[in-house]
Amino acid sequence: MKIPGLPVSPPTPGPDEFVKLAATVPLVSEPGTEWHYSMSLDVLGVVIQRASGAKSFEAFLQERMFDPIGMKSSYFRVPTREVHRLTANYGLMGGFPLPIDPSKTSIYLDRPAFAFGGSGLVCSPADYDRFLKMIANGAWSATSG
Repeated sequence: MKIPGLPVSPPTPGPDEFVKLAATVPLVSEPGTEWHYSMSLDVLGVVIQRASGAKSFEAFLQERMFDPIGMKSSYFRVPTREVHRLTANYGLMGGFPLPIDPSKTSIYLDRPAFAFGGSGLVCSPADYDRFLKMIANGAWSATSG
């Protein structure tokens, strides 16, 4: 959805081109001196997928985390059968809420260029609770092989 005042972004390339382009972006600061949101986690998802030999980062997560801890409602692309469970995302414009991603036409119903390590995962509250319990119980090592 075009949002007034924001430019329309070009389509995201696949993982090979994404990593090549990411490598050309200058650093904001020297590594280890400051923290900034960045595409580093997206690149890390590609690295994890390749180092693990998984078909995709999504497949890696499915096999190594989602299935072992019972996360059954976590998707990088929400299936059409689940659209009734999505909520609309809102942004404020002039102090008023504006639906910027209505559930019936959500961007999460479209296949992303690839599964990003730092964004794009949609999950149910129950799945998020399972994830948090895994972290709290120190169970990641048990699911990561």
